[in-house]
Amino acid sequence: MRLLLTFVLACLALLGTAVWVGLRGATSATATADATARKAPRAPAPAVRGEAGNGPAAGPVDNPAPGTSGPSERATGRAPALGPSSAPLTGSDTAAERAAGTSPPSDAPSPSRSSRTTEPVPGPTPAPVRWADEAVAEAKRRLAALHEVLAADPYNAGAIEEALALARRCGWHEAACDLLARLVALRPGEVALRFELATELMRQARWLEALPQLRCVIERQPRNARAWYDLAIAHQALGHLHAARAAWDHVIELLPDNPDARAHRGQVLLDLHEWPAAEADFRTLLGREPDAADAALNLAVALRGQGRLDEARAALLPLLARCPQHVRALNRLAEITWTLYQLDPGADRALAREVVDCCERSLAVDPDQPDIRALRDQAVAAFAEPRG
Repeated sequence: MRLLLTFVLACLALLGTAVWVGLRGATSATATADATARKAPRAPAPAVRGEAGNGPAAGPVDNPAPGTSGPSERATGRAPALGPSSAPLTGSDTAAERAAGTSPPSDAPSPSRSSRTTEPVPGPTPAPVRWADEAVAEAKRRLAALHEVLAADPYNAGAIEEALALARRCGWHEAACDLLARLVALRPGEVALRFELATELMRQARWLEALPQLRCVIERQPRNARAWYDLAIAHQALGHLHAARAAWDHVIELLPDNPDARAHRGQVLLDLHEWPAAEADFRTLLGREPDAADAALNLAVALRGQGRLDEARAALLPLLARCPQHVRALNRLAEITWTLYQLDPGADRALAREVVDCCERSLAVDPDQPDIRALRDQAVAAFAEPRG
């Protein structure tokens, strides 16, 4: 009986040992599998290309959509060619990546998840800092790609509009002119496009090219004061004095309280020697802005043109009382006073002394004025008082 009990106990011990060994092996296998799973890379999530509604990307294997090759890779930058569709171009980067700057460089390292001690709380990924020159370089690359599309299809509306948006944002006025001209050819009835084209042409002093665009705008919008204003500026810049005067008349009819338009028209009237009309414009300006220096100077010219020299001199005195070293006012007063002295040299020699005084005050501020120096010397000789 004792032998039988010993045998049973030995069997139970052997059975317990076998069970313990089996359980330990299973635990080790499970731990090994968990470690392997942690080290294995996760399969990347499929990326959606383009803006909402564009659908998933499709293309050759060597040009995958952004994100389909893992976070450390970037798709190639080739721009797909557009057909006759007017849809805007999109490159191989998504629109969201281009806007936020989150598309990573090709050599960016991929962080290992197994090296982290704790799992971070999910949250938005901050966009990297993008320097101004990097943004401009990217815009230039994109514009170059769009020019390739336009070389094959010069009036692809979508490509033109995207390139124009880039040109506007970056201030590339010459490129904007070309692109706006293409859009105007496609949509000749859009007044806003013609007006924008005229504005860009004027920024580059391409006055003659701006004129027909402005005329078309005015033909469709005869009460567009801004178009009349730009037309007047263009004519005045080209020396078309009568056309400029007519355009300024329209501006002042539409904007009677605009001082800038009245000042420009007054300058044109001076060039046309229409002295009384010019006087009226500058007196109106001074009535609204008594301290306007240019208006006072030009009023003196208009009065001098009518032979009203004493009034011309009087028009400058308030300006010189406020600004005793105003070079242009001193020069104009010297010239008018010298003309007045020459009319009757023996009448008042004090006028010659006043000419000398104005010239010397002007030369003290700006010595590089040969004409004023010569006038000073004439006045000194007339007054018979030599000066150095």
